Amino acid sequence: MLEYIYICRHGFRSNWVDPSIKTGPTGMNRDPPLAAYGTEQAGRLAAFLSDPQALDPHPVPERVFCSPFFRCIETAVPTYQALSGSKGSQPSTSKAGNGIMLEHGVQEWYSTVNPDTGLHPRPAGPEHLAPLFPPSSIDTSYTSTLFPSRRGETLKELQDRADLFIEAWTGRVEEMGVKSVVIFAHAASVIALGRALTGDKGLDISAGCASTSLYRRKSAAAAKSASSSGLIDAAASLAEKIGISTGPGAGSAASSASSEDHSGVGAWEAVFLGRADYLENGVERDWSFKDAVIVDGEVIKDNGDRIPHPPEDQIPSGLSQGMEKYLRRGKPKPNTYIKELDEAGSQVGGVDSVQGVARQRKGSPRDAGKI
Repeated sequence: MLEYIYICRHGFRSNWVDPSIKTGPTGMNRDPPLAAYGTEQAGRLAAFLSDPQALDPHPVPERVFCSPFFRCIETAVPTYQALSGSKGSQPSTSKAGNGIMLEHGVQEWYSTVNPDTGLHPRPAGPEHLAPLFPPSSIDTSYTSTLFPSRRGETLKELQDRADLFIEAWTGRVEEMGVKSVVIFAHAASVIALGRALTGDKGLDISAGCASTSLYRRKSAAAAKSASSSGLIDAAASLAEKIGISTGPGAGSAASSASSEDHSGVGAWEAVFLGRADYLENGVERDWSFKDAVIVDGEVIKDNGDRIPHPPEDQIPSGLSQGMEKYLRRGKPKPNTYIKELDEAGSQVGGVDSVQGVARQRKGSPRDAGKI
């Protein structure tokens, strides 16, 4: 049974050192590689995640999942090699599956595109990315659980994506028969995934470069204790009053966590968040949704690639074919509450314009220093 999920952010990006860098080996726009310093961070992260003593009493990951953006795969490869026993260009008899499994469901967050500006970029499939990395590093047979819209997402839609992904993907991983896995993602998806797992849509999660958060499946005893004490009912009542959605609801998510077959939204608790003590300089380039520029109650829109696209370029979008079977409780409800949007609106007495909140930077989410 799946019991532990590690979630890591990629290492330091090369375009933070040289802003003129717009792409990398993939040739895709907005897909820069790691800086040399980021590669060093990836090595330290790999040493941490593969060391049973460093992780004790928690297990080392048995499978590696990753955003298909180049910087994330670069960060994940050393961990996969350390876990699988592969060295250099030599493939291994893997202890960590048949390679890194690429998941668009945890990919970069782009805000919605302005009209008539095209679409956001989407990484190529695993069979095209695999030659860019050491042999057997990527599982080319794995199909992504979910694909975000190339038209971008509002902050609420990003959280909806994370909820839907967690609800389907955890059910899928359960069938792999592993106890512990790791996901490599981006700052925004690191935060959204953590909020989906815990069901706490206001959870503060540090998301520095190459940092790690760990989530543990709630025990049946803990869920039963919370239910008997009335905590779950109280949480559900509060959620209903203020319009919070945790997928199936704050109460039902926590309550159904007592069922052994529930591993989705709200079934997890945080063990540690944003850990970076294994890195030479600790937490760096931390990012939160408060860094996004919020205007009229929503994150500002972004320009697409300025290329005309036929309708088929927007597909796939949403769950991949056949993934609905993993939704044991159906699709999570759309989110009606995002803490940062609520706080931004309350600072000006409603939905008047506010240029972000604390630690804001100018520009769209991708320009705000995350990802």
